[in-house]
Amino acid sequence: RYIDGGFTSMQPCAFWKDSITISTFSSQQDICPRDCPAIFHDFRMFNFSFQFSLENITRMTHALFPPDLVILQGYYYRGYDDAVSYLRRL
Repeated sequence: RYIDGGFTSMQPCAFWKDSITISTFSSQQDICPRDCPAIFHDFRMFNFSFQFSLENITRMTHALFPPDLVILQGYYYRGYDDAVSYLRRL
């Protein structure tokens, strides 16, 4: 059973090859933040690949304890840039 995507399966349709996967954390998803690859360790949890980095720890902290509006707007614009970068790679 699914309780919440963050607790049971972050990517429940990951096995579909023609789906676009999106994450708010730096990982191996199609659209996600791209952190410096030399500073993380990759691990898998809840059907989700996650890169252990300082930036991701900060994102996780902000997911649990929302920061001020300026930081949230920064996440919004970086998410837009991540999506545009993905579309350019197609």
